Amino acid sequence: LGILIKHSGKLYPTLGGVLLFGKKRLELFPDARVRCACFADTTKATFIDQLDIDVPIPEAIDVIMTFIKKNTRLGAVFGQVRRIDVPEYPPVAVREAVVNALLHADYTIPGMCTTVAIFEDRMDLDSVQLIMPEFKEQERLVLRTTLAQQANERTVTIYTQGKQYGFGWFGPGGWPY
Repeated sequence: LGILIKHSGKLYPTLGGVLLFGKKRLELFPDARVRCACFADTTKATFIDQLDIDVPIPEAIDVIMTFIKKNTRLGAVFGQVRRIDVPEYPPVAVREAVVNALLHADYTIPGMCTTVAIFEDRMDLDSVQLIMPEFKEQERLVLRTTLAQQANERTVTIYTQGKQYGFGWFGPGGWPY
């Protein structure tokens, strides 16, 4: 999987290995955290709920998904006999966005952390915090959605190959959950 390298006859974790599984990863990457917040309306003026997450990436995915589920609406479709719950956001799409935000973040940038912000009318996942100040806000929004930074390409490779090795954090179809 490429999470270990051999140096002078000893095995050491790669940076991707540290990010995914390291117990002391915050010593190397102090900003390898996720900040989640749910706001009362369309602004950041009033918090309803917030959570700071500093567990390894596979665990963080579960914690973030639980936070999102807790803080988003649930609709319903009524069939002939039973009611079917319909989440505000499709879980597969949310999971994909969460995984991408975590895997493509540049954890080497000081002050950078992934954020999840749930508003009355939208949800923002952001892992690109430091954007050049000369860009206008609209350009920043475009950059935020198109730029992907990788601190270590091994994290993506490990996740991609993980389904082949039967890791528990891969659900049906190979998608991380």
